[in-house]
Amino acid sequence: MTPSGRATVSLCMIVRNEAGQLAECLAPVASLFDEIVIVDTGSSDATKEVAARFEKGGMLLTQADCKIMAGHRDKAGIPEVHDADTDVFYIVDGDATFVVGGKVMEPKLESPGETRGLRIEGGEARKITKGDVLMIPRGVPHWFSEVPKMVNYFVVKVTASKKDK
Repeated sequence: MTPSGRATVSLCMIVRNEAGQLAECLAPVASLFDEIVIVDTGSSDATKEVAARFEKGGMLLTQADCKIMAGHRDKAGIPEVHDADTDVFYIVDGDATFVVGGKVMEPKLESPGETRGLRIEGGEARKITKGDVLMIPRGVPHWFSEVPKMVNYFVVKVTASKKDK
């Protein structure tokens, strides 16, 4: 039972050597369940790693112009700005306060084209929850400023071509 008295609904999967299909299988249904339990029966491929990315967050797919990540947060994040990536977030479960726009305070170049900071001033704070979709254009500061309990999400990072930058 959940704290509100609602029955808990779990997805349980027994898998073996399903790294190529696991993310594709879980992505459309993950938001329907309170928990996902994956039991691996001895995979010799990356099945365990893909399952862990859904549990803790991590990269699911990387291509030259696109990255897909599963994300999990149980606390606030760090403000960031991407020079080349447009982020599209899909909130799978939970809720948070997400700040978009404004100015990153005490910015530091984390890596080429990736700036992080201490906080954002002057941005728009939005409450986000299960089912919400957000698109953050490249160059726009953004930040998970508050996460009351947890939030699970997918983010698709679309990288601008060199001629579009």
